[in-house]
Amino acid sequence: MYFIKDRDIVFAGLILIFGLSVLVTPMLMEYLMEQLSYRDAILIFSALNIASIPTAVLYYYIGCEHKDQRAVDKEMEGVKENGSNKEELPEENECNDKACSSNDGKSSFEIEADGRKTKGMSEKTDNSIIKSHKHVLKDPVFITILAYFLIGGTGESGFHTFPVNFAVHFEILTLPEAALGITLTGVATCVGCLFVVVISYWNYDKFSLAVVSMLLIGGSLVAVGFARSKWSMYSTFIAYGLMDGAWISNVAPWISAYFNEPEYLTVRMSYVFFFNGLSSLLGPLTGGYFIEGVGLKFVYFYYGATSLCGALILSPCLVKARMRRQ
Repeated sequence: MYFIKDRDIVFAGLILIFGLSVLVTPMLMEYLMEQLSYRDAILIFSALNIASIPTAVLYYYIGCEHKDQRAVDKEMEGVKENGSNKEELPEENECNDKACSSNDGKSSFEIEADGRKTKGMSEKTDNSIIKSHKHVLKDPVFITILAYFLIGGTGESGFHTFPVNFAVHFEILTLPEAALGITLTGVATCVGCLFVVVISYWNYDKFSLAVVSMLLIGGSLVAVGFARSKWSMYSTFIAYGLMDGAWISNVAPWISAYFNEPEYLTVRMSYVFFFNGLSSLLGPLTGGYFIEGVGLKFVYFYYGATSLCGALILSPCLVKARMRRQ
């Protein structure tokens, strides 16, 4: 339980740091371009990204070594338990010199254990990846969750495409004021992430937060469409940022807590982030087609509707989860 709490805090903290980096990046980029040049600024930022690769590679190999060692230890424990019940270690005089010398002095029990270990590891290598994908994709609840990320994420990601155009076109904000509004959204996103970091110390209902945050994201997007004054526009931007930070920081914790299968968490999160990335593509694309057909005035009603639909898609799973607890 403490491990799960620590992991939730770490993930929320990472998202918070990412939000802070997004907040700082435009100002740092502008400063570098003024002091140096556009080319030098891009080179510096590229170098920062490349510098993270060795760390990622080191983390990957360390994780693989620990995972392989845990698998070997678990396999050996199982073999020893079976051997203690069904097999007896051979006497020294039962092992002839030729057999002992050819196996580096290992007993027949150790040789058999090594054989079982090698066979088991090879079978896992051949089948574990395919079985893992089949296991997660045959679950109708997980498929529903992917639909939630695809549909709801379309509106969530679409917000960032047209807020400046929307506010300036309808003369709600000037261009500098609209830029300030986006900054306020970034600050609010960091606060939302920090909120999840804080409440991760307690056993909060992660699944409920996934539904409620998406509902409030949809509501704030609809409110953007109704906003016609500076402070109402800023209020909707801040509300969206708070809920977006809480939503994205909660993704890994509630997926992990609901399924409670650590061995499949990486596979599940791969699909989750793939569908979330796909929604990031659909948000601006479908929003552009919507504006061409209907108009800019109603685009945030469309984005709000998609996020609200995403929350409604996930609601039956929330009901099922609550019934399972009772």
